[in-house]
Amino acid sequence: MQRFFVALRTIVAVVLAFLVTYALGVRAGTGPAPAVLSAALCVGLMRRPEDLTIRTVLQKLLTLPAVAVAAGAIGLAFLRLPWLGAALFTAGMGLSVALRAYGERWLRS
Repeated sequence: MQRFFVALRTIVAVVLAFLVTYALGVRAGTGPAPAVLSAALCVGLMRRPEDLTIRTVLQKLLTLPAVAVAAGAIGLAFLRLPWLGAALFTAGMGLSVALRAYGERWLRS
């Protein structure tokens, strides 16, 4: 039964992230792309459920906008300076893989 509530919490978080970002995107005139990104990021953040402590909630609340801003900056770099966008994208993907592999150890040290 607990797995059901974890899944339900994840679904609610993804839908809320999508709806809030979609509403902001409509207001800003950017379309649905940021909302899709926020839903994908939310799914990624919720894949590894943790205890709801103040630390984990704040960590996730800070991570989501930071990743979204970084993704937007990389997209802008792709438009203006494609070589820089490609370098930033490659570095970001490498950082993502490294954090997934070594993030727990890095946070504990």
